[in-house]
Amino acid sequence: MSENNGEPQAIVEQFAALVAKAVESGIGKAHTSAPRLTSTPPDESVAEWLAPRIRETMTHVTALIEDITCAVVSRRLDAAAAADLADALQQQVVALMRRASRLAAIRRLAEGAARDVAVFEPRLNDLTTIRPDRAGPVAETISGLREVEKRYAQLAPDDDQGYSEARDLVRKVHEELRQHVVQLACALPDQAEAVALVLESSRSHICAMLEISEEELRLVTGVECPLTLNGGDEPPLLYHIPVPGGPVTNNQYLLLQALRDAYPGALHKDQMEAICGSYVRDLKQLLNERPIFTHVVHLPGRKGAGGYRIA
Repeated sequence: MSENNGEPQAIVEQFAALVAKAVESGIGKAHTSAPRLTSTPPDESVAEWLAPRIRETMTHVTALIEDITCAVVSRRLDAAAAADLADALQQQVVALMRRASRLAAIRRLAEGAARDVAVFEPRLNDLTTIRPDRAGPVAETISGLREVEKRYAQLAPDDDQGYSEARDLVRKVHEELRQHVVQLACALPDQAEAVALVLESSRSHICAMLEISEEELRLVTGVECPLTLNGGDEPPLLYHIPVPGGPVTNNQYLLLQALRDAYPGALHKDQMEAICGSYVRDLKQLLNERPIFTHVVHLPGRKGAGGYRIA
């Protein structure tokens, strides 16, 4: 390292103090910040109390980055040491953001639960009355999802192992739920809107726990392709249940066959055009006339959005 007059060591000490300050600001474990909450004025919300502390922490982060840059420019800190400090800073900031994201996810779950009581549960109860054999498994799977949510909400924000195990459970429940919902949709084609609402409501919970967007969730594939084709004269099967409405058109069949062959991968514009020049119109017609396919056929909608796929 170049001559430094002890300045790099001072930067390291500043960094250590910064991390301690950030964790102390309430972004870390609940029990770490709990004693500080007892000194919060009664008329001040926790959010209002934390906001200036977070701003102060970010000011320190910015100042620290400037200090590292100046130390390198003045050759009091070599590039390798600066890179190490920058990596350490990035890791800590990412870890803090992850904790904050998890706390936000718990809030989203609580808000979703209140909405479900008012909107989603009555619809599911109605569907259960009509077809208990198909709606019953949906209700049981959602009940299992709620149990996972309770475990998720009890995890400490820095329990990476616990969150990893919870996400594995969520992925498993999501695939089971999607299968049961599609089978319910096949059994009740005239209840497409209500069935879609059941899946849509749970999707927001699943996204919160997986820390992904709904667009990303739609690209998640299961172990088994949900689509089965038995020839152009037979209706397609989704999760082994015939899709209402009979066979699809010849172009639609060729497109579905190509997408199934590509599973779990995707096809893109040139590949789709080689199969059928009117592929966009044919697929949109399929999704509009048979909404059940919207649960498994993904159209990108924009460039770079994952291609055409079964998901």
